[in-house]
Amino acid sequence: MGYRAHPRVRILLRSRHGAAVLKIAPRAVTAFLHRADTLVPPGTEHRHLDLDLHHIVHRLTAGSE
Repeated sequence: MGYRAHPRVRILLRSRHGAAVLKIAPRAVTAFLHRADTLVPPGTEHRHLDLDLHHIVHRLTAGSE
């Protein structure tokens, strides 16, 4: 790959129905991650989740026996 005047971060999203590639300026990704760290500091993620873990674990393991 040669030099790019405008580097981009590529994010690939896939599902059973298709795929999409997002091309984003590195500065935008960095700014987003800084905002995310400010809103939810590393190590405090569990305080911000409102999940029914029993239900999720049951769904993830259903049929695995």
